[in-house]
Amino acid sequence: NKLVKYDGADVITAGTQKLLEGYPLNTIWGYKTDGYWSSKEEYDAYKAEHPGYKSFSDNKVGGGDVRYLTLPDADGSIGHQVGNGAGTKENHGDLVYLGDTTGRYLYGFNISAQWKGFDFSMMFQGVGKRKILIEENTIAPFGQTHQMPWTIHRDYWTEDNPDAFWPRLYNYNKDPFNFKPSDKWVQDASYLRLKNLTIGYTVPVSKRYIEKLRFYITGNDIWEKTDLLKVFDPEAGNNASRNYYPFFRTWSFGVNLTL
Repeated sequence: NKLVKYDGADVITAGTQKLLEGYPLNTIWGYKTDGYWSSKEEYDAYKAEHPGYKSFSDNKVGGGDVRYLTLPDADGSIGHQVGNGAGTKENHGDLVYLGDTTGRYLYGFNISAQWKGFDFSMMFQGVGKRKILIEENTIAPFGQTHQMPWTIHRDYWTEDNPDAFWPRLYNYNKDPFNFKPSDKWVQDASYLRLKNLTIGYTVPVSKRYIEKLRFYITGNDIWEKTDLLKVFDPEAGNNASRNYYPFFRTWSFGVNLTL
């Protein structure tokens, strides 16, 4: 899809843009990254080589912080502060288009079988291609007083663990500078989910008293295959956040009795 004309839909900011002329709906804009700074000394040395370069929260940057890249100016220089420029399609600074959150290649299929008194059915559903951007305040531990670290944050940067998934543990105090919208936090939200599984057995009975007696067990949303961070549901909204409640895995037992 492509939004051809919509008055005023021409501003680009970091994050998910619902409406932007000339682009699909729900586009993702963020910064390019290149791993982590190994130390404050490395960061200061890079700034000395590229006069004018500054990352977010410049005075706080040190080892284990995300290394944001600036895009070259017209003359090829990269000596400027990381930012979104004028926030327009003509000048969006260091922001790059990172895809959109619209699900593509939606599919589903059913499997069912019967044998003697047993019956069995499975329903799968999935999306072949989709991206989402995790909302920055959601994944920044200590970003707000109620946002404590999760178990997923255990793989955080240290000098002995430089290839960690998460940046260094830090009290961000409402300044989640390591979690700005970027290619690092864009997630693959494609998935295959087992939406329903039902197994039943119809007991042979005398038709004189009972027409049908069937016992069954059924489960809903009991399995999925996805590369999305495990704390999020693959059917989350466009900005995955703590405010999104995941699907429950449910099991039910029952009896169908027809007299």
